[in-house]
Amino acid sequence: MSSLDKIDILRNDLKINGYISFNISDLIESGILDDNFIEELKSDRGCYVKDMDEIKPRLQSLRADFRTSDTKDVLMTLLKKFNVDKAEIENNGFDESFDVENSLWKYSVNHSFEYYSGIHDDLVNAILSLNNCEIDQMWWYYQEDLQESNIFPSTLKLYKTLSKTFYPEVSEKLDYNFHTTFYNKGCGITDHEDGVNPNSLYAALFYLNNRYDVSWGGRLRIGNNNEIKKLIEPTFGTITLLDFTKFNPTHGVEFVTNTNGRFAYLSFVGKLR
Repeated sequence: MSSLDKIDILRNDLKINGYISFNISDLIESGILDDNFIEELKSDRGCYVKDMDEIKPRLQSLRADFRTSDTKDVLMTLLKKFNVDKAEIENNGFDESFDVENSLWKYSVNHSFEYYSGIHDDLVNAILSLNNCEIDQMWWYYQEDLQESNIFPSTLKLYKTLSKTFYPEVSEKLDYNFHTTFYNKGCGITDHEDGVNPNSLYAALFYLNNRYDVSWGGRLRIGNNNEIKKLIEPTFGTITLLDFTKFNPTHGVEFVTNTNGRFAYLSFVGKLR
């Protein structure tokens, strides 16, 4: 089978199943990307030189949705230890509600924190220590406008290539809602669907781990626990696309069990409104 035949099979699989996973080498061997593109991608100032841990200082924003029997005052006392002003977070990236059926408070935190070495583990462990804590999703990120960024030029080229290769029929200008993401120990996402939006095309993950073992968790799970269709390891160069033009794939991320963590680029690609 030629490399171009493999790309055609991937296009067809995406149309039939609503998701695909492959390696960036497939795009290089088919001639869609240059032979030296991996080196070019690594040269982006937003990537890393030798090891994935170099990305950590940039990852200061936490997205966490969870339930606990602890009241808001307890949570605010916890967050105050991380130099967060109560009024600031209430007005920027915080929501609460009460789950009457299960007698638990539901909190949503989407906030940037002051970075120091160790904050990722300290804050995640603090949240996990809340009474009767149940996590729906928890992960760190750094958001960047790829169209305007000067530190991710090759990454933008990659995502434009994915759009052209797998959605050649789309002529509209596209928006690349881009994040660098990090799941440290205790982070993950339960099975969910992202919803249907007429402007959405796909979500694409480019994994960044230069070291990984399956025992660490952090694999992307397509399907749910009752019917797992695919488990995708976050090794460097692996690319996963989830289609939102005709599908709304159920997916989640295994909770990470190792301190090395899981790193990836994530872009939600859609038509500019």
